[in-house]
Amino acid sequence: MESFLPGAKIGQVHGTLQQDTKGRNIFPVYHPAVALYNRNQLVGMQEDFLSIPKIINKLKKELHTNE
Repeated sequence: MESFLPGAKIGQVHGTLQQDTKGRNIFPVYHPAVALYNRNQLVGMQEDFLSIPKIINKLKKELHTNE
């Protein structure tokens, strides 16, 4: 993650839309294997993945607004 979001911590930015230093949109999520080692992360991971369609729709609207 350091390559895309220098200094960011996954625990702080997961599930939120971010922009890297080149202006690209990044949506950090935990690797699914995290749930195997820490079941407490499962609900948060599910919420992050379920929010992906909303993020995509938001980005599409922004793209069409800027045309």
